[in-house]
Amino acid sequence: MIIRREENNRNKELVGITILSKIRVIENYSFDGCDNLEQVSFLPNSSLELIGNYAFHYCSKLRKIIIPDTVREIGRNAFHGCYQLEEVILGKNVVFIGTDAFRDCRKLKSITIPNGCKKISCFRGCYSLKSIQIPDSVEEIGDSAFRYCFDLGVVDIGSNIQRIGNFAFYHCYNIRFILLFNKIKSIGNFAFKRCLLLLSMIIPDSVEKIGFHCFSGCSLLKFVRLPFDLRKIDICCFSGCSKLNGIYIPDRVTEISMNAFSGCSSLETLSIPNSVLLIKNHVFSGCEKLKTVSLSENIWSINKGLFCGCFELESVRMGQKITEINYRAFYNCKLRNLKTDNGNDMIIPESVRFIGHGAFYYCNMRTLTIPPNTLLSDYCFSSCIELKTVIIREKSELRGDYIFVFCESLQYLTIGNRVKILGNNIFEPYVKFIKMGENVENPKNYFENVKNHFGTFHSLQQYNRFNYQLCPISQDDFEDDTEVVAISCGHVFSKEYFDLSVDKLRCAVCRSIY
Repeated sequence: MIIRREENNRNKELVGITILSKIRVIENYSFDGCDNLEQVSFLPNSSLELIGNYAFHYCSKLRKIIIPDTVREIGRNAFHGCYQLEEVILGKNVVFIGTDAFRDCRKLKSITIPNGCKKISCFRGCYSLKSIQIPDSVEEIGDSAFRYCFDLGVVDIGSNIQRIGNFAFYHCYNIRFILLFNKIKSIGNFAFKRCLLLLSMIIPDSVEKIGFHCFSGCSLLKFVRLPFDLRKIDICCFSGCSKLNGIYIPDRVTEISMNAFSGCSSLETLSIPNSVLLIKNHVFSGCEKLKTVSLSENIWSINKGLFCGCFELESVRMGQKITEINYRAFYNCKLRNLKTDNGNDMIIPESVRFIGHGAFYYCNMRTLTIPPNTLLSDYCFSSCIELKTVIIREKSELRGDYIFVFCESLQYLTIGNRVKILGNNIFEPYVKFIKMGENVENPKNYFENVKNHFGTFHSLQQYNRFNYQLCPISQDDFEDDTEVVAISCGHVFSKEYFDLSVDKLRCAVCRSIY
């Protein structure tokens, strides 16, 4: 026999019901909306096999249910919204529990899953559920299985789990540790997002895929072991893991997706294996304590905001295949070099052809060499207040505006042959010494008031056409290839001597202001 939907559906007067022994099926929606139903009992020798979809949906006063052993299947959302349900005893022969079967059973504290179930995805919103033991028969923890189970602290996962679904343990604040076994192959999107007390995670080598936002917001997560065969670290996978202080990236990973480690504010050092071919936007943005990074030799682009806001980042070793450094890539870092040593010389790789908007804004290098044929965008070296010497090599193009604005220590500027200086307000009037190449395109006539030059003693002869007179007294002291500084009064000094001199506002010989 079957209990039909139309018999009791939304019956507001129904307080208790006894299911007869000969009933085999409780049809879909049979007691849906019976919000005064408090008691459901089953007669001995029950023949019940199926509790249909939404069968007891929103029976909000139901407190206890004992499912007979004859039942094999509980439909989706069967007890969804039974807010007062505190105790559920499942029959030992249940093999299927539908999606969201016990969703929002907010007072349910514990439940035993029968050995025979293959999949669990039924406890979303069970706020009071404190522990769960998953039998070895279960092969999948489905989507949103324990989503919003805020009190869930102890999870004993069966040894045959092959998949953890999307949102499976989303917002399970009290979980500290979960042991995963070697049969698991994938962990879904948002699976452990905002598990605020999760301390460590050892992911078995059997795992081939970890979804996006999987561990984002796990603010106490300190240690993660990634699987050996992992190929991709997905979007925001560890974003906001503010206690994560180190992670080993397996050398089979080929891609690290957008914001994967953004906001990992305890991460100090990082090595990216050469297997990685692509690191997307903002991957390490906001890693405030990150100091040194070794990038893969095989990536070709430093993408947008990659290290934006890494305030302690001092050195990054990058390969010689980089062709572009994009928008705010190193914005507001302490970056001094691209060699992972203690120097302050920033030598951009020869392969680079583009430096984007604000790419090195507020970095700490003291010398800078830009390779040939490179396009510079707006603000790309703005506010580098320690920058003293810049070499812009041949055929580069300064098309952006305010490229070196607020570089208040900038004194020595070398412009290579056929460089194009086309942007607005590129240099502020800090530049005191210029070495200008041939055929420089400079329509805005930058440096028209700079009368001080530097280079080799021999190269300074070219400035005679500007009525630049080399001091006769000084000429005999230098070889032709000596690095020298010539100031506007005509006196020439070795660059080494000049850099060490105390007074750099007046000529050391004639005291002329330059």
